[in-house]
Amino acid sequence: MYSGSDWSKNIKSNTHSNNILGRDRTVCLEFAVSWMEFQYCIFTPGGVSVSKLSLLALDFNLYDRSTDAPWKVVLRYYDTKDHPRESSSKAFKLDLEAVRPDLFTPLEEYRQLDFLISFFW
Repeated sequence: MYSGSDWSKNIKSNTHSNNILGRDRTVCLEFAVSWMEFQYCIFTPGGVSVSKLSLLALDFNLYDRSTDAPWKVVLRYYDTKDHPRESSSKAFKLDLEAVRPDLFTPLEEYRQLDFLISFFW
């Protein structure tokens, strides 16, 4: 991910050598994910649970590839010699379950998504 825009209004007048197609090549983030799993289950009608979406990542890293970055590794799964990581543990897991609070209406809600939005917003 580069800083800038690929849809600059005046691309031809841009003569900076590091800026190609509106991108600033000196500012860059790299997001690396390994072994990603995605699962979507639909449950039988009539119950409270409607569906479940699971997203798992065995490992992920966020690197700052900018020229002047103080830290090259911005985010990763933390493990050390004193606190080793379990071999089967996932770095990231997200479960979203759609529920129908009232069985007689077709409205569904994602409780975990509501929590995440209120937590981060």
